[in-house]
Amino acid sequence: DAGVRITISRWFTPQHNSVAPDGVQPDIAVSRTDATPPDEDPFLDAAIEFLADQPVADEVGALRVPSSVAAPLKLPATVGIVAARSIC
Repeated sequence: DAGVRITISRWFTPQHNSVAPDGVQPDIAVSRTDATPPDEDPFLDAAIEFLADQPVADEVGALRVPSSVAAPLKLPATVGIVAARSIC
């Protein structure tokens, strides 16, 4: 007996979109330049701004949707924070 087995690995998002060839693209593009002051974190600021408009749970099982949200939210497939700083 002889045979050849070829295994191909592919990565997909939860919406079944292929990650190849460009990789995962962020839903919110944020960058830091040389002109960004060292005490500012545009990545954290963008994350806080995004999360501020999301529904929150008042208690386990009770979801409170902000009045500014008219329709159900579809959260992005990928959310990443590249850098962080203390906010307390």
